[in-house]
Amino acid sequence: VVVADTDWATLSIDAAETATERTLVGFVGATLCNGYAGRQLRRLLKEQRLVEIHVEVWPIVWSDYATFRATSLSLLHMEQRAVRAGVVTAAEMSRLDETLADADRHDAFFASGSIVVASGRKTAAYSLT
Repeated sequence: VVVADTDWATLSIDAAETATERTLVGFVGATLCNGYAGRQLRRLLKEQRLVEIHVEVWPIVWSDYATFRATSLSLLHMEQRAVRAGVVTAAEMSRLDETLADADRHDAFFASGSIVVASGRKTAAYSLT
């Protein structure tokens, strides 16, 4: 059995507005169906009594803001959801967006996260239910 999932709480965006960035990242992990699933994979495989469990963490790296927006927060409308939920203000989100866009204009944008890949083998006498 091989499973992979993102651990959205590992998302890290290089931004001067660290409080807003950390609040937004926490909101993403808490808002998704299971934004912390990646970190839970080993335990979940153990709970299914799989053996020979192996876990790898694969980094995701974004070095341009357009790609980051197309493949992460904007894809799920997280910025707007965070503002609607009152987690961050529209002004804070606007400042963060402008700071990140400015970093991108200077070829200095950076963000990273992790995908966790876990594998295990079921024993011959056991089948998954």
